[in-house]
Order: sequence, then C-alpha cells, then structure tokens
Amino acid sequence: MQTERERGEFRSFIGQCCRLVHLEFPEDEYLVERLVFATNGSLGRAIECTHSAIGRALQRKDGHLTLEDFQRGFALKTGLTGDGPFDPEPWPVLKDILDKKGWSV
Repeated sequence: MQTERERGEFRSFIGQCCRLVHLEFPEDEYLVERLVFATNGSLGRAIECTHSAIGRALQRKDGHLTLEDFQRGFALKTGLTGDGPFDPEPWPVLKDILDKKGWSV
C-alpha cells in the first residue's frame, strides 16, 4: 500500500467488510495510515490485522469496529505491548513519538 490510491482502495475494502457484517467504520480518519505503519505496508498483513479486528468487534456485539479492536489483535499477533500504532492518540502526534522511539515491527 504505497500510493494514496492503494490506501484509498484499502479504506474502501474495510468499509465494505464493515457493511457486510453490520459494523460501523472506525471514526479514526488515519486508520489506513496506522495499518500501513503497523504492517510496513504489507497488504497481506493489513488484511490479517483487519480480519482480526473485525472478529473482535463481532464478538463484542456492539456494532462498532474500533482502534482498540485493532490494538488488541495486533498485540496478540506480534506480542508487542506498550506504545503502538493503534493507541488512541491523534495519529500525526503518535507517529512522531513512535518514529522518535525507533518503533518498528
């Protein structure tokens, strides 16, 4: 997911998945950027992360897909805890913090 077009298409893909299972799309406008950062731009890993998050949201049965769903699935998959790309802080600020810490998967 290197281009704006690819990121836009992935955002649409997540939206379609949410509609199919009757979930509200996350309110975070930077969700795809967070996914790109978390997966180093890997489409397959972004799909896995999204699948895991949707599964968590469906288990919760409140009709919402949230950053926390992504955060929990990502932590389970990677074993990483602490600061990460799905923390609730505004993405531009969080990205700077993670970059300064040398954060990477």
